Amino acid sequence: MPIATLSEVLQPALKGSYAVGGLVTLGWEDMRAFVAAAEAENCSVILQIVKMAHSSDISCEGEIGVVGYSNGEKSAGTDPAEAETFANETGVDAMAISVGNVHLQENKEGGLDEDRISKIQNLTSVPLVIHGGSGVPVEQRKRLARETNICKFNIGTELRMAFGGAMRDAVNKDNQRFDRVSILKETHDPTVAVVRRVLSNLKG
Repeated sequence: MPIATLSEVLQPALKGSYAVGGLVTLGWEDMRAFVAAAEAENCSVILQIVKMAHSSDISCEGEIGVVGYSNGEKSAGTDPAEAETFANETGVDAMAISVGNVHLQENKEGGLDEDRISKIQNLTSVPLVIHGGSGVPVEQRKRLARETNICKFNIGTELRMAFGGAMRDAVNKDNQRFDRVSILKETHDPTVAVVRRVLSNLKG
């Protein structure tokens, strides 16, 4: 799998009416599963691990508005006019917006404010990003990936739940187990399966 910049991944997504998964990476085991899933689905994936900017010849993503947390900090929705100014004056390669999305949401009972998305899209041409994508209903995720300028959904909680569940199952099978390598090995296939489902729903 070749390495590419954010722009090289998101611009084709913007033109091709699909989105790319921005997967929150916490360690080697989940990164390996994420890459395996992307290769199996034959699609791009963004591993969210390194802080760099245009000066290092790396793409830059900016956020306008505040994406809050489930049962925590409240969100402040992105103002479309401010988004237009932000996109024009910063030159970011991708712009994360707050449109009803929240971090650390374990269920998919919420939904995004499509009217606000439309207003932002009408004033900007930059690829749009949704942080807290785990809480977005799958059908809405799929549709917005195809019909709007949302080209990247950040997915973290959904994948950590899959990884944690697989690890719990592996440990509970035998309470005498202690070998980290053998336990973590059993998280691979279940995590790959969940990641493949996430990525397949975003593809064009």
